[in-house]
Amino acid sequence: MVVLPKEGTTKLEDSWTVQSLLILWILNTIEPSLRSTISYAKNAKDLWNDIKKRFPVVNGLRIHQLKSEFTGCNQGGTTIVPYYEKLKILWDELANYEQIPLCTCTGCTCDIATKLEKWREEGKVHQFLIGLDDSIYGTMRSSLLTCDLFPSLNRVYSTIIQEERVRTITKA
Repeated sequence: MVVLPKEGTTKLEDSWTVQSLLILWILNTIEPSLRSTISYAKNAKDLWNDIKKRFPVVNGLRIHQLKSEFTGCNQGGTTIVPYYEKLKILWDELANYEQIPLCTCTGCTCDIATKLEKWREEGKVHQFLIGLDDSIYGTMRSSLLTCDLFPSLNRVYSTIIQEERVRTITKA
């Protein structure tokens, strides 16, 4: 809970300024046609809570939509950078909805969050490799997947980018 500063102090004026800026920011990000339906609020928290109650977001449909976009996501004749960027946007948005749970055990030593993050990254590596052009990167995909230590996403991306550069140079 936020406690307002005492009346007549500059901190109170600063608090009003911050509240005004937050309220304006919230109102300016709302679809203009909906803005007139939003009632007056004394502070940003009340405004935000009112909006959350009026426009609840059900994430199941969006999660499903994002996951279905992965199935059609492939290199499709483009270079690696735009393909990876498309995946990265999907991964980042999905991570907002599917946050890794934290262990709440007292004195926990299982380190589940780290294990789940590693598992998620391995999934990203597979998604990235699956969408690569088979005729160009099929052999490289096989060699990356048969490494003794499973490569990180950054390592896989770096390796594929280097291969793409070599191919570009040898074509010229």
